[in-house]
Amino acid sequence: MWLIPMVDRLITMDENDVFWHAFTTAFLLCVAFHFAFRAFFKRYFRDAYYTLNKSDRISLAEKTMSTAHGLLVGILAIKLIWVDDVWKEDVVDAWHPLLAWLFGTSSGYEVYDMLTMYFQYDQGILMWIHHLVIVLGYQICLTTHLMSFMAVLLLITELTVLPSNIHWYLKVLGKKDTRAFHFNQGLRLWSFVVLRLFMVPYALTRLYFERERFLELSLWVQCTAIGIACTLGYMNLHWTRLLWKIYQKRERLWQTRLRQAVEKKKAALAQKNGKANENEDKATERSHQEHPKSQ
Repeated sequence: MWLIPMVDRLITMDENDVFWHAFTTAFLLCVAFHFAFRAFFKRYFRDAYYTLNKSDRISLAEKTMSTAHGLLVGILAIKLIWVDDVWKEDVVDAWHPLLAWLFGTSSGYEVYDMLTMYFQYDQGILMWIHHLVIVLGYQICLTTHLMSFMAVLLLITELTVLPSNIHWYLKVLGKKDTRAFHFNQGLRLWSFVVLRLFMVPYALTRLYFERERFLELSLWVQCTAIGIACTLGYMNLHWTRLLWKIYQKRERLWQTRLRQAVEKKKAALAQKNGKANENEDKATERSHQEHPKSQ
Protein backbone atom coordinates (compact mmCIF):
# COMPACT_ATOMS: atom_id res chain seq x y z
CA MET A 1 0.00 0.00 0.00
CA TRP A 2 3.01 2.31 0.37
CA LEU A 3 3.04 2.68 -3.44
CA ILE A 4 -0.26 4.61 -3.50
CA PRO A 5 0.95 7.72 -1.62
CA MET A 6 4.19 7.67 -3.63
CA VAL A 7 2.26 7.63 -6.94
CA ASP A 8 -0.08 10.37 -5.69
CA ARG A 9 2.94 12.49 -4.75
CA LEU A 10 4.52 12.01 -8.18
CA ILE A 11 1.29 13.02 -9.93
CA THR A 12 0.99 16.25 -7.92
CA MET A 13 4.66 17.21 -8.36
CA ASP A 14 5.90 19.43 -11.17
CA GLU A 15 6.96 17.29 -14.16
CA ASN A 16 10.51 18.65 -14.19
CA ASP A 17 10.85 17.83 -10.49
CA VAL A 18 9.52 14.31 -11.14
CA PHE A 19 11.97 13.83 -13.99
CA TRP A 20 15.03 14.92 -12.02
CA HIS A 21 13.92 13.06 -8.90
CA ALA A 22 13.56 9.87 -10.98
CA PHE A 23 16.82 10.55 -12.82
CA THR A 24 18.84 11.02 -9.64
CA THR A 25 17.27 8.03 -7.90
CA ALA A 26 17.82 5.72 -10.88
CA PHE A 27 21.41 6.84 -11.41
CA LEU A 28 22.40 6.46 -7.74
CA LEU A 29 20.65 3.08 -7.46
CA CYS A 30 22.43 1.82 -10.58
CA VAL A 31 25.81 2.90 -9.23
CA ALA A 32 25.13 1.41 -5.78
CA PHE A 33 23.88 -1.92 -7.14
CA HIS A 34 26.74 -2.02 -9.64
CA PHE A 35 29.31 -2.09 -6.83
CA ALA A 36 27.14 -4.45 -4.77
CA PHE A 37 26.92 -6.97 -7.63
CA ARG A 38 30.61 -6.52 -8.35
CA ALA A 39 31.42 -7.45 -4.73
CA PHE A 40 29.02 -10.40 -4.97
CA PHE A 41 30.69 -11.81 -8.07
CA LYS A 42 34.17 -11.29 -6.60
CA ARG A 43 33.19 -13.18 -3.47
CA TYR A 44 31.16 -16.07 -4.85
CA PHE A 45 32.63 -16.45 -8.36
CA ARG A 46 36.19 -15.47 -7.50
CA ASP A 47 37.97 -17.83 -9.90
CA ALA A 48 35.80 -16.87 -12.89
CA TYR A 49 35.91 -13.16 -11.98
CA TYR A 50 39.70 -12.89 -12.06
CA THR A 51 39.94 -14.63 -15.43
CA LEU A 52 38.04 -11.71 -17.01
CA ASN A 53 39.62 -8.59 -18.43
CA LYS A 54 38.78 -5.13 -17.09
CA SER A 55 35.98 -4.49 -19.58
CA ASP A 56 34.26 -7.81 -18.86
CA ARG A 57 34.50 -7.27 -15.11
CA ILE A 58 32.60 -4.01 -15.55
CA SER A 59 30.07 -5.74 -17.82
CA LEU A 60 29.50 -8.44 -15.23
CA ALA A 61 27.69 -5.98 -12.95
CA GLU A 62 26.48 -3.60 -15.69
CA LYS A 63 24.50 -6.29 -17.48
CA THR A 64 22.59 -7.02 -14.27
CA MET A 65 21.42 -3.40 -14.19
CA SER A 66 20.79 -3.52 -17.94
CA THR A 67 18.46 -6.48 -17.42
CA ALA A 68 16.56 -4.73 -14.62
CA HIS A 69 16.17 -1.56 -16.71
CA GLY A 70 15.04 -3.49 -19.79
CA LEU A 71 12.37 -5.38 -17.84
CA LEU A 72 11.08 -2.24 -16.10
CA VAL A 73 10.78 0.11 -19.07
CA GLY A 74 9.78 -2.62 -21.54
CA ILE A 75 6.86 -3.88 -19.43
CA LEU A 76 5.70 -0.35 -18.59
CA ALA A 77 5.82 0.63 -22.26
CA ILE A 78 3.68 -2.36 -23.28
CA LYS A 79 1.19 -1.52 -20.52
CA LEU A 80 0.90 2.14 -21.53
CA ILE A 81 0.53 1.41 -25.26
CA TRP A 82 -1.66 -1.71 -25.43
CA VAL A 83 -3.27 -2.03 -21.99
CA ASP A 84 -3.98 1.60 -21.10
CA ASP A 85 -4.39 2.60 -24.80
CA VAL A 86 -2.82 6.01 -24.16
CA TRP A 87 -2.08 6.54 -27.88
CA LYS A 88 -4.99 4.63 -29.39
CA GLU A 89 -6.48 7.70 -31.04
CA ASP A 90 -3.59 10.15 -31.07
CA VAL A 91 0.14 9.36 -31.49
CA VAL A 92 1.22 13.01 -31.77
CA ASP A 93 -0.26 14.90 -28.79
CA ALA A 94 -1.30 12.24 -26.27
CA TRP A 95 0.53 12.32 -22.94
CA HIS A 96 0.48 10.38 -19.67
CA PRO A 97 1.57 11.71 -16.23
CA LEU A 98 3.77 8.64 -15.64
CA LEU A 99 6.01 9.54 -18.58
CA ALA A 100 8.03 12.16 -16.67
CA TRP A 101 8.98 9.46 -14.15
CA LEU A 102 9.58 6.84 -16.85
CA PHE A 103 11.81 9.10 -18.96
CA GLY A 104 13.70 10.28 -15.88
CA THR A 105 14.33 6.73 -14.67
CA SER A 106 15.49 5.57 -18.09
CA SER A 107 17.72 8.65 -18.50
CA GLY A 108 19.36 7.92 -15.15
CA TYR A 109 20.17 4.42 -16.33
CA GLU A 110 21.44 5.65 -19.71
CA VAL A 111 23.87 8.07 -18.05
CA TYR A 112 25.05 5.31 -15.69
CA ASP A 113 25.56 3.02 -18.68
CA MET A 114 27.56 5.67 -20.54
CA LEU A 115 29.73 6.03 -17.44
CA THR A 116 30.54 2.30 -17.52
CA MET A 117 31.18 2.55 -21.27
CA TYR A 118 33.70 5.34 -20.63
CA PHE A 119 35.77 3.06 -18.38
CA GLN A 120 35.56 0.09 -20.74
CA TYR A 121 37.32 1.77 -23.70
CA ASP A 122 35.99 -0.86 -26.15
CA GLN A 123 32.44 0.30 -26.84
CA GLY A 124 31.65 1.22 -30.44
CA ILE A 125 30.49 4.66 -31.53
CA LEU A 126 27.02 3.28 -32.32
CA MET A 127 26.34 2.61 -28.64
CA TRP A 128 27.28 6.17 -27.71
CA ILE A 129 25.04 7.58 -30.44
CA HIS A 130 22.24 5.22 -29.36
CA HIS A 131 22.33 6.40 -25.74
CA LEU A 132 22.69 10.10 -26.54
CA VAL A 133 19.85 10.02 -29.08
CA ILE A 134 17.55 8.34 -26.57
CA VAL A 135 18.29 10.91 -23.84
CA LEU A 136 17.75 13.72 -26.37
CA GLY A 137 14.42 12.22 -27.38
CA TYR A 138 13.28 12.07 -23.75
CA GLN A 139 14.09 15.74 -23.26
CA ILE A 140 12.19 16.79 -26.39
CA CYS A 141 9.13 14.77 -25.35
CA LEU A 142 9.22 16.18 -21.83
CA THR A 143 9.62 19.76 -23.07
CA THR A 144 7.00 19.71 -25.84
CA HIS A 145 4.63 16.89 -24.76
CA LEU A 146 4.76 15.78 -28.39
CA MET A 147 5.68 12.47 -30.06
CA SER A 148 5.88 10.59 -26.76
CA PHE A 149 4.33 7.54 -28.48
CA MET A 150 7.47 6.99 -30.52
CA ALA A 151 9.74 7.29 -27.46
CA VAL A 152 7.65 4.84 -25.42
CA LEU A 153 7.26 2.40 -28.32
CA LEU A 154 11.03 2.21 -28.75
CA LEU A 155 11.42 1.42 -25.04
CA ILE A 156 9.96 -2.01 -25.83
CA THR A 157 13.14 -2.79 -27.75
CA GLU A 158 14.98 -2.74 -24.40
CA LEU A 159 13.49 -6.17 -23.69
CA THR A 160 16.00 -7.62 -26.17
CA VAL A 161 18.75 -7.10 -23.60
CA LEU A 162 17.42 -10.10 -21.65
CA PRO A 163 18.47 -12.86 -24.09
CA SER A 164 21.55 -10.83 -25.07
CA ASN A 165 22.72 -10.62 -21.46
CA ILE A 166 21.92 -14.29 -20.83
CA HIS A 167 24.04 -15.12 -23.89
CA TRP A 168 26.95 -13.12 -22.46
CA TYR A 169 26.69 -14.66 -18.98
CA LEU A 170 26.56 -18.22 -20.37
CA LYS A 171 29.71 -17.52 -22.41
CA VAL A 172 31.56 -16.05 -19.43
CA LEU A 173 30.56 -18.93 -17.15
CA GLY A 174 31.76 -21.48 -19.71
CA LYS A 175 28.29 -22.81 -20.60
CA LYS A 176 28.58 -22.55 -24.40
CA ASP A 177 28.17 -26.32 -24.80
CA THR A 178 24.81 -26.44 -23.01
CA ARG A 179 21.33 -26.77 -24.46
CA ALA A 180 20.39 -23.49 -22.73
CA PHE A 181 23.08 -21.59 -24.66
CA HIS A 182 21.96 -22.98 -28.03
CA PHE A 183 18.28 -22.28 -27.30
CA ASN A 184 19.10 -18.74 -26.20
CA GLN A 185 20.97 -18.07 -29.46
CA GLY A 186 17.72 -18.48 -31.38
CA LEU A 187 15.76 -16.55 -28.76
CA ARG A 188 18.21 -13.65 -28.99
CA LEU A 189 17.91 -13.44 -32.78
CA TRP A 190 14.11 -13.63 -32.87
CA SER A 191 13.76 -11.10 -30.06
CA PHE A 192 15.66 -8.63 -32.27
CA VAL A 193 13.56 -9.52 -35.32
CA VAL A 194 10.25 -9.08 -33.48
CA LEU A 195 11.06 -6.30 -31.01
CA ARG A 196 13.60 -4.20 -32.92
CA LEU A 197 13.24 -4.72 -36.64
CA PHE A 198 9.56 -3.73 -36.92
CA MET A 199 9.18 -1.09 -34.20
CA VAL A 200 10.31 1.96 -36.20
CA PRO A 201 8.30 0.98 -39.34
CA TYR A 202 5.26 0.49 -37.09
CA ALA A 203 5.78 3.91 -35.47
CA LEU A 204 6.18 5.64 -38.85
CA THR A 205 3.09 3.86 -40.18
CA ARG A 206 1.01 5.12 -37.24
CA LEU A 207 2.45 8.57 -37.83
CA TYR A 208 1.58 8.43 -41.53
CA PHE A 209 -2.12 8.03 -40.72
CA GLU A 210 -1.92 11.17 -38.59
CA ARG A 211 0.32 13.07 -41.00
CA GLU A 212 -1.94 16.12 -41.16
CA ARG A 213 -1.48 16.81 -37.46
CA PHE A 214 2.23 15.93 -37.65
CA LEU A 215 2.80 18.43 -40.46
CA GLU A 216 1.32 21.17 -38.26
CA LEU A 217 4.19 20.78 -35.78
CA SER A 218 7.28 22.98 -35.77
CA LEU A 219 9.80 22.02 -38.43
CA TRP A 220 12.49 21.27 -35.84
CA VAL A 221 10.16 18.85 -34.00
CA GLN A 222 9.32 17.10 -37.28
CA CYS A 223 12.98 16.81 -38.32
CA THR A 224 14.14 15.68 -34.88
CA ALA A 225 11.40 13.05 -34.57
CA ILE A 226 12.06 11.59 -38.02
CA GLY A 227 15.83 11.88 -37.54
CA ILE A 228 15.78 9.98 -34.21
CA ALA A 229 13.42 7.35 -35.60
CA CYS A 230 15.58 6.75 -38.68
CA THR A 231 18.80 6.69 -36.64
CA LEU A 232 17.47 4.10 -34.20
CA GLY A 233 15.81 2.21 -37.04
CA TYR A 234 19.14 1.94 -38.85
CA MET A 235 20.85 0.71 -35.67
CA ASN A 236 18.17 -1.91 -35.10
CA LEU A 237 18.53 -3.11 -38.68
CA HIS A 238 22.33 -3.18 -38.42
CA TRP A 239 22.34 -5.14 -35.14
CA THR A 240 19.69 -7.61 -36.35
CA ARG A 241 21.70 -8.20 -39.53
CA LEU A 242 24.85 -8.90 -37.49
CA LEU A 243 22.99 -11.34 -35.25
CA TRP A 244 21.56 -13.11 -38.30
CA LYS A 245 25.08 -13.63 -39.67
CA ILE A 246 26.28 -14.92 -36.30
CA TYR A 247 23.30 -17.23 -36.05
CA GLN A 248 23.95 -18.70 -39.50
CA LYS A 249 27.57 -19.44 -38.59
CA ARG A 250 26.76 -20.86 -35.16
CA GLU A 251 27.72 -24.34 -34.03
CA ARG A 252 24.57 -26.50 -33.87
CA LEU A 253 23.80 -28.55 -30.79
CA TRP A 254 24.44 -31.85 -32.62
CA GLN A 255 27.79 -30.44 -33.78
CA THR A 256 28.61 -29.54 -30.19
CA ARG A 257 27.73 -33.05 -29.02
CA LEU A 258 29.82 -34.56 -31.84
CA ARG A 259 32.78 -32.31 -31.02
CA GLN A 260 32.53 -33.22 -27.33
CA ALA A 261 32.47 -36.95 -28.22
CA VAL A 262 35.52 -36.58 -30.49
CA GLU A 263 37.39 -34.58 -27.85
CA LYS A 264 36.51 -37.17 -25.20
CA LYS A 265 37.70 -39.98 -27.47
CA LYS A 266 40.95 -38.15 -28.22
CA ALA A 267 41.52 -37.55 -24.51
CA ALA A 268 40.93 -41.21 -23.72
CA LEU A 269 43.25 -42.28 -26.54
CA ALA A 270 45.94 -39.85 -25.38
CA GLN A 271 45.62 -41.17 -21.83
CA LYS A 272 45.88 -44.75 -23.11
CA ASN A 273 48.95 -43.92 -25.22
CA GLY A 274 50.47 -42.13 -22.26
CA LYS A 275 50.08 -45.19 -20.07
CA ALA A 276 51.49 -47.43 -22.83
CA ASN A 277 54.52 -45.16 -23.19
CA GLU A 278 54.94 -45.12 -19.42
CA ASN A 279 54.85 -48.95 -19.29
CA GLU A 280 57.33 -49.14 -22.17
CA ASP A 281 59.70 -46.79 -20.36
CA LYS A 282 59.47 -48.88 -17.20
CA ALA A 283 60.16 -52.07 -19.16
CA THR A 284 63.20 -50.48 -20.82
CA GLU A 285 64.47 -49.30 -17.46
CA ARG A 286 64.11 -52.80 -15.97
CA SER A 287 65.89 -54.27 -18.95
CA HIS A 288 68.82 -51.92 -18.47
CA GLN A 289 68.97 -52.81 -14.79
CA GLU A 290 68.95 -56.55 -15.53
CA HIS A 291 71.52 -56.32 -18.34
CA PRO A 292 73.85 -53.46 -17.50
CA LYS A 293 76.40 -52.47 -20.09
CA SER A 294 79.90 -53.82 -19.54
CA GLN A 295 82.34 -51.30 -18.27
